[in-house]
Amino acid sequence: FPYVVTRYYAPPGHTMGRGPGMTALPAVKELQKKRQDILKAGEKLLNPPLLLPNEGFLGPVIKLTPGGVNFINADGNMNDKIGVFPVAQNLGYTHDDIEATKQEISAIFFNDLMVMATEKEMTATEFIRVAQEKMQMLGPFLGRLMTERYNPIFTRTFNILWEAGEIPPPPPALMQFGGRLRIDYVSPLAKAQKAAASQGIVQTAGFAGQILQIAPEAADRLDLEGALVEVAENNGWPQKLIRSDEQVQAIREARAKKQAAMEQAEQIRQLAETAGKAAPALSKGAEPGSAMEQLGQMLKQGAGNA
Repeated sequence: FPYVVTRYYAPPGHTMGRGPGMTALPAVKELQKKRQDILKAGEKLLNPPLLLPNEGFLGPVIKLTPGGVNFINADGNMNDKIGVFPVAQNLGYTHDDIEATKQEISAIFFNDLMVMATEKEMTATEFIRVAQEKMQMLGPFLGRLMTERYNPIFTRTFNILWEAGEIPPPPPALMQFGGRLRIDYVSPLAKAQKAAASQGIVQTAGFAGQILQIAPEAADRLDLEGALVEVAENNGWPQKLIRSDEQVQAIREARAKKQAAMEQAEQIRQLAETAGKAAPALSKGAEPGSAMEQLGQMLKQGAGNA
């Protein structure tokens, strides 16, 4: 039966991996020891060791139950009474000290990042700013988790369903590109990682806007359309709302034709205005190269295109 093993961290030259629990183990043991000491101290305070006189004590059994009665000599000698062994009441473990150890353990397991990923009141900008540094530390683990665990699981599951005929044939558009699938993860952490990657593109675009005001030709170095698509996909923009290259080409051709028609109409208007001023000379015919001759040629061309 196939199985999948994921490694959180693999030291160089080692096959076996190590998890965050090994890193947090010293802090975990420290916290457990503190808890154990606190419980022991509390038990001693509630049920402290007793000091009994070595002679003259009546009764072989000491009653420690609530309301229990124990008999001692009544000759006034305080040494014959039951005493309590001194117990330390302050161990030096403050609440802040224990909380700091717990936060240290939580940080090793990236618990604070998990909480931020599900925080609804935090804006995307605030989350990216706080999580960008943590994502750089968590990135290698997420990459290994996807490549060593989820990708093999999804690939094998797809192959089993494909061989069983449970998956319909792919559309022709997918087969044109070789029929290969790309697994896209949509978990909160995966989205946060993509958003952190998009932040670099957004910052570069803002800097490029300032440079392009001085040197517009620098835009040739950047694929701004590709950057727009990349940021849109990382932010969860649906793929069906991104136009294909053919659709973009058709829109640009239509825009170019419309712009050319508007420019031609403007030229006709200007030539007509010029021809109106030269109306007295119409009886003589249009001179070669004059505005009247150009207007006539443009009107003939427009009629031919119609």
